[in-house]
Amino acid sequence: MLAGLVKQALHWIQGDALMFHVAIKTSLVTGLCALTLIALPTLASAQQQTFNAAGQARAKMQKSHSRTGMVGGGYRPWSVWSYQKSARVHAQVLNAYGQNCKQVPPEIVKEHLGQVRKDIVAAKAEVKKFGADAAKEADVKKHLDALEKQLTECEQLCGMMEKTIGQDGVETTQFCAHCSDLETKLKAAELEHTELLKKLGIKLPVPKSDHVDHEKQK
Repeated sequence: MLAGLVKQALHWIQGDALMFHVAIKTSLVTGLCALTLIALPTLASAQQQTFNAAGQARAKMQKSHSRTGMVGGGYRPWSVWSYQKSARVHAQVLNAYGQNCKQVPPEIVKEHLGQVRKDIVAAKAEVKKFGADAAKEADVKKHLDALEKQLTECEQLCGMMEKTIGQDGVETTQFCAHCSDLETKLKAAELEHTELLKKLGIKLPVPKSDHVDHEKQK
């Protein structure tokens, strides 16, 4: 009989312990849910405030650009666009010479390569004018960092291409390989710049001929 009473007592104790464990677990889950419900609106509010602040900064930059053609600390988007277009055209010309001519005179390569480097240096200088504080305010720092990195890599490729130029000619195989890489990098930099301008709400210039074609299509 005593054994039966002990067994029943243990059963009751185990049952109470289980109920206590379930109660504690339920309380913890309820508490966590409550904290989450409290934190979510706060987080959403903070994100909204950040978005609104960046949006306001970009709106100011749009107004600045409509007045002076500049944003941030003097960054000129359309000038960068022109430098990038020019660099790509000259890189394409160099590639055409390398692919189609058996013996390219060094002076031709130096002329076009010099222009590519000049345009890249000018574009990088403009990127730095944007300013770190302005980039952070407008939430475009990652685009500017990526653009500067790509332009730096293009500049390094120009240095590699210069090493292929000899007194009597150009080492065509290596030259063409570097030239192809340069075209790819320049295109990537141009696309990054386009994404930057989209985020800033600044449209790229449209050539007059494109305006005419667009009007004809209406």
